[in-house]
Amino acid sequence: MSEWYYAQGNDKHGPVSSKQLKQLALTGKLLPTDLVWKEGASDWKPASLINGLFPEEKQSPAPALPKTPPIPPAKVAPNAPASANGTEKWYYHPVTIVISLLFCFPVGLILIWTHTNWSTNQKWVWTGGYAAIMIVFLSLGKGQEPAPAPGQLAAPADQQPPVRQPVVQQPPVAQPAQQPTVMQPEAEPVIQVDSKTFIDEGEGNEVAFNTKYQGKLVEITGTIQGVGEGIVGRLYVDLKSGFLPITCYFPNSYSDKLATLSNGKRITIRGRVHSTHIIEDCEF
Repeated sequence: MSEWYYAQGNDKHGPVSSKQLKQLALTGKLLPTDLVWKEGASDWKPASLINGLFPEEKQSPAPALPKTPPIPPAKVAPNAPASANGTEKWYYHPVTIVISLLFCFPVGLILIWTHTNWSTNQKWVWTGGYAAIMIVFLSLGKGQEPAPAPGQLAAPADQQPPVRQPVVQQPPVAQPAQQPTVMQPEAEPVIQVDSKTFIDEGEGNEVAFNTKYQGKLVEITGTIQGVGEGIVGRLYVDLKSGFLPITCYFPNSYSDKLATLSNGKRITIRGRVHSTHIIEDCEF
C-alpha cells in the first residue's frame, strides 16, 4: 500500500494511505493546490495532478434548438362549386340552404351533402342541427291539446280524465360520514454507535459497513476534535476517530449552537451516513 505525504503551506502531514488521502480530498481538507508526495516520486506535485483524487465535473450538453416545421401550402378544393368569377353559387349559400330545409326538406339535404366546399364534419353539423330543430317542433306540437271546434261542447266534468297528483319524493337521509383511518407513518429506526466502533467497522469490512450504515439515520457519540466552516461555507463538527476524524455537517441555522461547543467535549450527534468519515444533515 502506497504511503502519501501532503503539505499545506509550511506544514507537512503524513504518512496516509491512498484511501485516507482521497477521503481528505472529498471532505475538502485537501485542496487541489496542496502538494503531495509518495515514496519513489522524484518531487512534490499539486494534488490536482493525481488521477481519481478529486471528482470530475461533467458538463451537460446544451439542448438542441427545436426545428421549425415548414408551413404547408393551403389546399384548394379542385371541384369547388363556384361561378365563373370565383364566387360561391347562390343555391349553396347558407341562407338558401336554411330556407330549403324549412320549406322543401329533401332539397335542403341534397344541397348540404353536395356542397364540395364543406367538410364531412360540417355536413353532419348541419344535418344534426336540422334534426334537433325538427324534434323540438314535434315535441311542442304533441304537448298541446287541440281546441274544441265551434259548436262542440266540452266533455262533462265526470268524464274528464283524472288529474294525477305529483308524487313528492322525500330526500334521502344523509348518513354521517365516516372518518378515514389515518395511518401514522412508522418512525425511522436510529442506529446508536460511538465514534470508535463506527470507524472500526468501516475500516474492517467496507461491504458490511455500507449494508449496515449507508444512508441510515445514526446517533453517534464521540469527543469533539474541531468545529469550523468548510471551503464551501458548510458548518461542521469533527469527532475524534483515529487518524482521520468523522466530519458531521450541519445546516447554517446551527451557527449559534456550534459557537457554544469546544474541543474535548463529549457530544451525541444525529445525522445520515454518507460515507465512513462523513455524516450529513446533522443535529443535536
